[in-house]
Amino acid sequence: MKKILSLIFVMTLAISVFSACQRSGGEPTTPSATTQSYEAQIKALEDRIAALQNDRLSSDSENQKQIESLKAQIEELKKNGHSNTSQTTQSTATTSPKAIFIYTIEEGKAIITGFTGDDDNLLIPSSIDGFEVYAIASNAFEGYSFKSVIISDGVQVIDWFSFYNCKELEAITIPSSVRKIGYSAFDGCAKQFTVYCESGSFAESYARSYGITYAIM
Repeated sequence: MKKILSLIFVMTLAISVFSACQRSGGEPTTPSATTQSYEAQIKALEDRIAALQNDRLSSDSENQKQIESLKAQIEELKKNGHSNTSQTTQSTATTSPKAIFIYTIEEGKAIITGFTGDDDNLLIPSSIDGFEVYAIASNAFEGYSFKSVIISDGVQVIDWFSFYNCKELEAITIPSSVRKIGYSAFDGCAKQFTVYCESGSFAESYARSYGITYAIM
């Protein structure tokens, strides 16, 4: 009788252990699938952005609208995501400056094409997300209400109409690294608009050629 009871006990214990192992082994399936789905969605959106940036057949304005929409979708996914990566991104975003730049990548360098934010005094950085800022694209800041702009050293090009019709822009600081400034880059700025630049720089020559008030730093 004792042997039979012992055998029943051992069998019951074995069944319990087996069931527990099955439950513990099956639980991670749903979170894993969720994580893969989240990452796949991010990758798909990023691939679409890259394709739009390389598409030369559509108009720049059309592409830019689609790119901005896709980036907004990525940000929304990151806000609602459950992975550690999305939580880190959210934390970084809350401590970042008010300025948010829209940019494209060409030959490994960033070209600023737009801006969202409410900065009165704008600092254009020398790098964005690890990419060196090479240029400010045509019409990138057209019509914005900045009062002053400082361009960091390393930026090389200010393209056509970059700051066109920025009616409140009174001062811009341009480093000697800038080698090209496009036509009407500062047309329509404040009457007292002044270019702050280094002696002998391209910015000084540009300001003198177009009759723009300038001051040597």
